[in-house]
Amino acid sequence: MEGLRKTLPLVGLLLMAAGLAIFGVYHSGTFSLTELQGETGKYIIAALVCFGVGALFVLLGFTFHGIGPNFKYYLSYSLTSIFVFGSLVMLYLIAHLHSKEFDLTERAVYSLHPRTKEYLQKLDKDIQITAFPAVNMKREVNAFLDRYARASSRIRYEIRDPYRDVKIAKKYAENISPGDVFIWTGTRADSDKPASADFREKKINVFSPRDLTEARLTNAIVEVMRPEKVRVYFMQGHGETSLEAPSSMMGMQDENIQSYSAVQELLRDDMSFEVKTVTLARTGTVPDDCSLLICAGPQADLLPLEAQAIARYLDGGGRALFLLDPNDRPRVSFRQWEQLMARYGVRIQHDMVLEHNMLTQLTGNPTMLLVSRFGSHATVSNQSEMIQMATVRTVAAMEDRPSSITVEELMYSSDRSWSDEIEKLRGREVTLPEPSRMKEQPLGVAVSATLGGNKELRMVVLGDSDVFENRFFPNTARVLINLVNWLVAREDLIDIPPKQRPDTPVFLTAVQLRTVFTLLVLVIPGVIFFSGVGYVLVRRRIR
Repeated sequence: MEGLRKTLPLVGLLLMAAGLAIFGVYHSGTFSLTELQGETGKYIIAALVCFGVGALFVLLGFTFHGIGPNFKYYLSYSLTSIFVFGSLVMLYLIAHLHSKEFDLTERAVYSLHPRTKEYLQKLDKDIQITAFPAVNMKREVNAFLDRYARASSRIRYEIRDPYRDVKIAKKYAENISPGDVFIWTGTRADSDKPASADFREKKINVFSPRDLTEARLTNAIVEVMRPEKVRVYFMQGHGETSLEAPSSMMGMQDENIQSYSAVQELLRDDMSFEVKTVTLARTGTVPDDCSLLICAGPQADLLPLEAQAIARYLDGGGRALFLLDPNDRPRVSFRQWEQLMARYGVRIQHDMVLEHNMLTQLTGNPTMLLVSRFGSHATVSNQSEMIQMATVRTVAAMEDRPSSITVEELMYSSDRSWSDEIEKLRGREVTLPEPSRMKEQPLGVAVSATLGGNKELRMVVLGDSDVFENRFFPNTARVLINLVNWLVAREDLIDIPPKQRPDTPVFLTAVQLRTVFTLLVLVIPGVIFFSGVGYVLVRRRIR
């Protein structure tokens, strides 16, 4: 018995140390019930069992030492301790599975948007989320994904280490970067079976806190729930803005070269669209699989063949985004474009919009517009930030348009704006007009057109293509996303503005600082200390 009493604590300590070592190797750094699933979970459970057995051996060793008249008391205290500890663990698990969150922040920073909650509650398929966060992002990513899992029982997530869980990472991609998050539905391909027909996957990266936005994850879930593929075709052959990134020298890109490379990257990588180009003069028709036709900044007019191809496409319920800059090139007419737009109730004028704003005062160029007035259309109704345009033509609804066509104005110039015909502006310096001409006349610079039917026609026309060019795109990306989602009838994609924490600086006076110091450093610790000492002295005197 004496040998067993001496051996048990030593064995118990070794088992506890082994359990802690195993737990430290395989623990991801944040605890969640999802961590106990899969291959890694087996090691974590084994570590917990090893530690528990070791603790029991240590307890029994000390209990054997106390065999005698007080053995029953030692045994009772031990069993009571185990029962209390087990009860606390059960309470934690119950609270973890059925807990309630209360977000008391001013802007509900730690809560999901109501539109996100509404969509998640309507999910009819299971969504799996596997995250490989960076080391400094594990806690934030786990808490963020846990909000989605609480909002819907259809969502399950797991946190993986991109370096330790190499075998699991290989199932998702050949190369995993820290911050990669995979959102998928259906059954993934395995070594012995292909992926299911309904398998859809979307990858986003949340390497930094700036990337961890509700809009990105929610819209990624929406995308994997949609079975069809969206194909966007950019027209070529008229000097349109290039989709390729401008060439760079010494690591610096030439800002004078216009490019839509950021637009292409957004459509392809963030929105999971397939981006292609089409030359209508060669094909004579818009491809049958075209979900959205975009013409960005043409420098020449359409051929009659091309105009007829676009008209057939739109009449069949096509979707199009036309970005038509002012035509300031001599001997170049946009007659085909004007006739095509008039067919759908939209008037594009042969003019240029000018206005007097802050940029005008700084640069002396009144062709730079700051658009801050927006229509009531769903694509721009929530737009609160100004967007910049370089050179803009007037775009408006025709009064004598067909009654079956609905045209809504989306964006306007400022109150202090006017327009002049291109011929009057060509070859001379643009100057401010007389004050009598500076009347309150906001001019329409963007419109939408719809035509109902079995397949609804949707079209958006902007009088400027620079608005989405690389220089301005960081500030106008949200506008493009809303326009494109509406055009391809993806209104279920949710526009959630980023939540910004308000700055709440605290400035204390010298008196307030001394008061806080006295309370926290002197009074409260002093009360605790002297209360404890006084209690001990009183107990000794009573004895």
